Order: sequence, then structure tokens, then C-alpha cells
Amino acid sequence: MKTYEEDHKVILEISDTGIGIKEENIPYIFDRFYREDKARTRESGGLD
Repeated sequence: MKTYEEDHKVILEISDTGIGIKEENIPYIFDRFYREDKARTRESGGLD
């Protein structure tokens, strides 16, 4: 993770070496409690 200021804005860069996020799910990654993998739930080991 990397943070810095640019043009009076804070920039947060995150790298992921995992399998990635499907293109169609990218608009939702900052939605509260969004899970790309619908098979993961609290009951099956999720973290909410």
C-alpha cells in the first residue's frame, strides 16, 4: 500500500497479487460489505 498527496488530494494505491477482480465488479469494490465471491458468507468464513 502506498499513500501520497498530489494536487491537494490524498492518493491511496493498493496492489493485489491475488486472482484479481472481474472487470464488471470494479465499480462496486468500495460499496460497504461488497463481496465479489458470492459463495463467501459469514457462515462459511467471511469476515463481516
